[in-house]
Amino acid sequence: SSSHSTLILDFSRNVFRGSNITGTVSQEQIIRIRSMHLKISNGVDWDFNYSCLLMVASVVAGIGLATDSSTTVISSMLLSPIMGPVIGMSYGLVIWDLPLIKRSAKNEVLSIVICIIFGLIIGEYLFRQFALYCLPR
Repeated sequence: SSSHSTLILDFSRNVFRGSNITGTVSQEQIIRIRSMHLKISNGVDWDFNYSCLLMVASVVAGIGLATDSSTTVISSMLLSPIMGPVIGMSYGLVIWDLPLIKRSAKNEVLSIVICIIFGLIIGEYLFRQFALYCLPR
């Protein structure tokens, strides 16, 4: 048991040790990294396009759930911009960029709340329509 815990401890030290390997970085690599950083950082931001895509995806998901259409629900996932903040949080954790992590988490939570609100509105509307047309018969 003691040798087993020592083996696990040695393994974890090797996995989590800092790297001493240094190398050269070309100007092209720096430009690519900056471009990737800007693309991920911009994908986290809340703007007009993000809002519109979020609302459209929420409506499509609500309609898909109401009609029991898995294809429509999956298509709403393809429309949804919510993956941007998830990638931003992951990337922020890797490079330990706390402002990016906080911004991503805030936008992710806000997006989920808005999706839930839209779902409730769509559900209430469809329930009222069902009650008006189907229950009196």
